[in-house]
Amino acid sequence: MNDFCSRKGIKREFSNARTPQQNGVAKRRNRTLIEAARTITPAIGFLRPLGCHVMILNTLDHLGKFDAKRDEGYFIGYSMSSKAFRVFNKRTKKVEENMHADFLENKLIEKEASPNWLFDIDTLTNSMNYVPVVVAGTS
Repeated sequence: MNDFCSRKGIKREFSNARTPQQNGVAKRRNRTLIEAARTITPAIGFLRPLGCHVMILNTLDHLGKFDAKRDEGYFIGYSMSSKAFRVFNKRTKKVEENMHADFLENKLIEKEASPNWLFDIDTLTNSMNYVPVVVAGTS
């Protein structure tokens, strides 16, 4: 191995015996599963506030060259079956799942412009097929 490295111009560096601190790759690979899991940070970039204003791309209708390609709506949750957002479309008055959403988190919602059920938590949770989780032995 020494002959091969010297012919190819490769400089070999060795770490001290029994010092994994000097070998970062081995130190990362030799961790226990718990140690590795603790260092993984959760991805929270997709979390958005419920009810915030959303601009969604209209991919369902065939639009002309100068027609508006985006619709306004309100974010009401996440899809359970795909990587998409559930959005109430103000133009069609329907809840749809869409991946192409721009969130306008700083824009306020006007209650007159939206349906009353959007502000009723019971109706909203029923439309999202929300089922509460009950654990046996707790009250």
